[in-house]
Formats: sequence, C-alpha cells, structure tokens
Amino acid sequence: MPQRSRCAAVIAADPSATKTTVAISATTIATNAPVTVTVVVKDQFGNVVTTATPAAFTITATRGAISGTACTLGTCTATYTAPGTTGADSLSVKI
Repeated sequence: MPQRSRCAAVIAADPSATKTTVAISATTIATNAPVTVTVVVKDQFGNVVTTATPAAFTITATRGAISGTACTLGTCTATYTAPGTTGADSLSVKI
C-alpha cells in the first residue's frame, strides 16, 4: 500500500493578552530619546497571529510618547520617545 502524506495548516486564533510578548530595546533612556517597543502578537496556544495589525493592541506611556506603530507577520513595532524631563515612566500594552 503506498504511503500517503497529510498536511495541516495552523490558523492562529484571536490575540491573547497572556501569550503575547512585549520587549523594549533599552531600559535606561535619555530624555527625548527614542527606543523601539516590540510586540509579538500570539494566540492562546502561543501561535504568532501573522495577520495582526496595530488595531490588535494599544501601547500607552505615562509621560513619554508612542508613535509609528507597524506590524509584519505578527511582529509589531512602535517608537517610544522619552519625555523631556528626567524621571520614571511606565509603558503598558493592552491586547
């Protein structure tokens, strides 16, 4: 009997707040300096949501500014620019 091969496609589900990852390119940032925030959008099973768009999440900063959000195959980046005065800031990502 000939062997048959089968293939399956994995289709990511909706974005998951518990599986999505967030990274920032630096933790100490000079005033008015830009850094990159990277969000890898994943579903509840850990699959990358390759169709993710900037509408899938919101990044906010307590004092600095977020701009230039773009996504490519589930990896999304944004630019965070630190405020013009020294002090702590906080970023949050909501899926």
